[in-house]
Amino acid sequence: MGIVYRALDTALGRTVAIKTIALSSQGTPKEAEQLRERLMREAQAAATLSHPNVVAVYDVGQEGDIAYIVMEFVQGGTLDHAVGEPGAPRSPEALLKVIEEVAHALDYAHAHGIVHRDVKPGNIFIQEDGGVKLGDFGVAKVTWSRTMTEAGTLVGSPHYMAPEQLKGDRVTGRSDQFALAAVAYTLLAGRRPFDADTFATLASKILFEEAPSPSTFGVHLPPEVEAVLRKAMSKDSSNRFANCTEFVEALEDAFHIGRPAPVPATPPEAVEPRRVELRKWVPPATAVAAVLLVIVSIVLFLWMRQQREARSEAAAWESVRNSKQAAAFENYLKQYPKGRFVPEARAGLEALRKAASVAAASTKVTIPAESKGTAATQPGTGKAPVVKPVKPVLGLLRALGQRVNPKDGLVYVAVPPGSFQMGCSPGDSRCSEDEQPVHSVTLSKGFCIGQTEVTVEAYQRFARASGQEMPPAPGVASYWREARQPMLNVTWEEASAFCKWAGGQLPTEAQWEYAARAGDTRPLYGKPDEIAWYSGDRGSGNSDYKPHPVGQKAPNALGLYDMLGNAQELCWDSPQKYSAEAATDPVGPLTGDEHAMRGGGFMSSLNSLRSSFRYRGSGRGDDSGFRCVLPLK
Repeated sequence: MGIVYRALDTALGRTVAIKTIALSSQGTPKEAEQLRERLMREAQAAATLSHPNVVAVYDVGQEGDIAYIVMEFVQGGTLDHAVGEPGAPRSPEALLKVIEEVAHALDYAHAHGIVHRDVKPGNIFIQEDGGVKLGDFGVAKVTWSRTMTEAGTLVGSPHYMAPEQLKGDRVTGRSDQFALAAVAYTLLAGRRPFDADTFATLASKILFEEAPSPSTFGVHLPPEVEAVLRKAMSKDSSNRFANCTEFVEALEDAFHIGRPAPVPATPPEAVEPRRVELRKWVPPATAVAAVLLVIVSIVLFLWMRQQREARSEAAAWESVRNSKQAAAFENYLKQYPKGRFVPEARAGLEALRKAASVAAASTKVTIPAESKGTAATQPGTGKAPVVKPVKPVLGLLRALGQRVNPKDGLVYVAVPPGSFQMGCSPGDSRCSEDEQPVHSVTLSKGFCIGQTEVTVEAYQRFARASGQEMPPAPGVASYWREARQPMLNVTWEEASAFCKWAGGQLPTEAQWEYAARAGDTRPLYGKPDEIAWYSGDRGSGNSDYKPHPVGQKAPNALGLYDMLGNAQELCWDSPQKYSAEAATDPVGPLTGDEHAMRGGGFMSSLNSLRSSFRYRGSGRGDDSGFRCVLPLK
């Protein structure tokens, strides 16, 4: 298609890959325009996907005659090197691990309505740390939009194409499954399942012939493995597996990966019909051992099946947990009515429905005007604050969207510039002196803020990359090492170092409150039990005095999780007394050892679960965490 450059993003200081096409060199003007549209479609399709096994897309555009996409730079090579290369990984365990991660990426894309249509070893990237990423959605078809490819037009790499794709018929996720099975066959057999000197002969083989047994090439695979590959590469897509993950699990079962091989039955001893002697039977030790082994095998088989089902459900949930489509949550609830993540799926579905209802009912959020006699008074003053309309953010947010930061692996949400009233919320009787006076704040620049608090998993990535030691465990040490838990017990200096490494910094108090409110003027953006983990008064809350994995409660209107509760969040500023004067991009001074903390945590009372609540601390605490902000172009 063109040239791919390795480049440096000077704004964020990160290495990126830039795919380019010189449009004037691509045939006729019509053909050049078709290629430009395909390149843009690649970016639009990939940009909707946020998954650790998918190459992230950062930007797309056109500069003169050059159309380009800026994407994640993957340090490593493609899977092509694993086929036929001396010393390449050949064990089924190693190869199936790669296929399994690609399957998770494909099932995630299919759940979001995207069929890749060009799965091949050259599009599967193996990172230096062993991670796997699927790239090049250049011929992906976004199934909910009108295709730019005329019916019957052939796109993709023919050696791995499904029959329906060669015929120009409708493609689905099972078409990608066919290609993935062809890749698995290639890795296991050392050569492609269908090959020919001409395209016509190759197409004929894919359409009408079964893939030859690898034993033809001197590669002997278990018959069960060949049966799984034949099913996944069936000419009729309805005869294939339900999804790619199910195909990989069937391969693992056929190879007996993760569980012992079947134990052959012990033949019964022969009994002489003429001599029957009644005596107390004592089973021989070998028989007892065989029976115990069979029992253990059965228990292991049941346990492994349960684990597979759990992995399958976890993969399904991972593909929908950050979705902005109600249908994705509805499909999960339909498929797993008693699943582990049913409460979270219902909460996410309800949040999307509420957000859709709010967006349909109003285009901007305002604080009740003083002239109507409904404005709240500032506690201790008896005077109504001067209030202005809060600029709408939801429409622009949807245009800006979300991105995964490849440095820390966390999702960041774009927040547009705007104005809001900082401090006491209207009608909030619990508001303290530290939250006064209410004043107008304008943020002139947009920014990206972490969709969740920084997790233990993300901080461990930072510690490995920078050679830093993990902070000491807090009092809730039995929970803090879990990957999706919020990172706790960090100092301001440690949190700042993480955010700088990630490409940004800690949020200012103004940025934090603006993002937490998301256009909502209430003290809380929802019911406490629905949006936050907290202890409450005398243990009346829901946290059980321990942190919980991020992203389980309903998000605010910007799609941010746990802005209130779970972990108190460090800000950049040292706390200072508010001024009544309007401010633009305010940043408090950096003085002393105390810094502003916001949002309350799992050990907090209801009083702390307010968007305006401020707390002073150094950060080192059982329920103290943080999230970062990154610059927004």
